[in-house]
Amino acid sequence: LLAEYFLSLLNRSRGTSKTIRAGDIKSLEWYGWPGNIRELANLVERGFFLSTEEEIPLADFAQSAPGGAPDTGAKASDGDRRLSDIEREHILSVLASKNWNKKQTAKTLGISRSRLYNLIGKYGIPMSPE
Repeated sequence: LLAEYFLSLLNRSRGTSKTIRAGDIKSLEWYGWPGNIRELANLVERGFFLSTEEEIPLADFAQSAPGGAPDTGAKASDGDRRLSDIEREHILSVLASKNWNKKQTAKTLGISRSRLYNLIGKYGIPMSPE
C-alpha cells in the first residue's frame, strides 16, 4: 500500500499514470526492508524516474536497493552496478536521443531543467557531445 501511495504522489505531481507491475507488488511485500519507510519511498522514486515505461518493472527498484533486493530475475551483473552509474548512463542515453536538447531531455525524464542541470554537474556529463 505504501509503495502505491508514494507512486500516486509522484504521478499526481508529474501528471503521469505510471503503475507498478502487479506481480512485482508481491515481491516488494516479500522484501525484508531492513531500512525504514524512506528506503521504500526512495526505491519508488528511483523506479519512477528510471523507468521510461508506464508500468514500472521491479528491476528498476532492485537496481537501486541498498544491501540487496528481492529476487527479480535480473542478471547478476545488473545488481552489481551502482545506481549512480545506471542513472548517468540513462541521462546520457536520453540526451543523445534528444540531440542534446536539455528541455526535451528534462521533459522525457520527467524532471525540471534545473534538476537535469544539477544531475549533469553531479555526474560530470558534458553539456554537448564531444
